[in-house]
Amino acid sequence: MKKLLGILVLSLLFISIDLSNPTRVEAGWFDDINPLKYFEKRKKCKEESERMETTRLEKMRYKDCMNDE
Repeated sequence: MKKLLGILVLSLLFISIDLSNPTRVEAGWFDDINPLKYFEKRKKCKEESERMETTRLEKMRYKDCMNDE
């Protein structure tokens, strides 16, 4: 009985902590994306990254290119 009461108290504690400090994922950058520009940039970055010697370098170059403004 004491174990059940302890589990109930702890679960209520965790729920109250979660409700008092909610976390939200905000996608503020998503409003600024123009689909046409995105696909043009993606194509350019893909072509640039394909010139790399290894797959690892390709992925790194593609990621860097896509993150550049």
